[in-house]
Amino acid sequence: MPSAYHPGVATTADELLGTAQDALAAGDFVSALAAALASLDVDELAVSHRVLGDLYYHDGRYAEAQHHWETAFRLFRAGGEFREAARVAIELAGLHGSEGGHVAVGRGWAERARILLDRVGPCVEWGYLELAFMACDRPDVDALLASTDRALTIALEFGDSDLEVHAMADSGLALVSQGRVSEGFARLDAALAAISAGEVGPVAAGISFCSMLTACDRVGDVRRAEEWTGIISAVLSGTGDRPRALHTHCRVAYGSVLSAAGQWSQAEALMIEALGPADRPNLAHRATTVAHLATLRIEQGRIEEAADLLVPFEDHVTSCAPLARVHLLRGELDLAAAILRRGRREMVGDVLRVGPLLALLVDVELQRGDVDAARAAADELAACAADADVPVLRADA
Repeated sequence: MPSAYHPGVATTADELLGTAQDALAAGDFVSALAAALASLDVDELAVSHRVLGDLYYHDGRYAEAQHHWETAFRLFRAGGEFREAARVAIELAGLHGSEGGHVAVGRGWAERARILLDRVGPCVEWGYLELAFMACDRPDVDALLASTDRALTIALEFGDSDLEVHAMADSGLALVSQGRVSEGFARLDAALAAISAGEVGPVAAGISFCSMLTACDRVGDVRRAEEWTGIISAVLSGTGDRPRALHTHCRVAYGSVLSAAGQWSQAEALMIEALGPADRPNLAHRATTVAHLATLRIEQGRIEEAADLLVPFEDHVTSCAPLARVHLLRGELDLAAAILRRGRREMVGDVLRVGPLLALLVDVELQRGDVDAARAAADELAACAADADVPVLRADA
């Protein structure tokens, strides 16, 4: 029996929830979960369900997190606690929209949160609503940057350090993706400094690390990925491999930059380990991992294996580049061109990922015999590279 509480001792639900929070802060996830579950035996409070949802989410058990958050939402709303209900709705929006890949349902929960917050008025939850969806899963980085600016303003107004660091990290990813690499990494380093100083909780730290590693992934920065992975491991050394999604993303991002550096065997081992069971990692990270692994398979000349890997994720924007390359190598030029144009449309402002799509589109259009279309793609690539702090992109142009 966990040592966090003692059966038979008269303990209130609030005291048990406090024990759960203290245990989680100390890295004792098992005791935290036991205390939170025990609080439900004492009294079925909305806050107990919210804390359990947080714990299960932390553990990568998304179905159980969803159940408890939905119950908490209903109880908070029925009790007239609209701000608390909105906060849970924001969590559910992210759970469905990012982890589950159910974008429409995620937007629905975000709208439910917005309706409640309209009744509440100014509060810090408006900032969390701006960042409800994972930054690495938002293809429009211009909109992401605007959201982070609003969230950062709200965080500073209300003195919320978790939201402040989350907004800084997500804005850093947006800036890097726009090609403003130095500016973006300066913002990410500032977020990392706050995390290392212990200024934020484990959930906010985990989300922020996700943006940091995604930035390393997109720019192919092996040195920084190595350094940050070491720092992340040190910061989370006492959390018992939680949050699980973050540890998975560490392997995904590091594997990707190793692949780009030509260290294929090590990269492959990390990405296969990251994929793990079919229900983990979350859908967004799984799609990204598969895209990276498919890219590696193409480099290895294993085209059909790459194609098979991509089948379940063909509609994900992260699959556009490897999927187009598969069609190009098969001589399916019209399909390759269509996929590349789709990726270019969906990834707004993201020159780091649009640039390689445009470079590939030039090759595809030339093979199709459409010199004008190839020139148009080349001109667009040159325009992207002109304003970007990315030497590789300028070289491609």
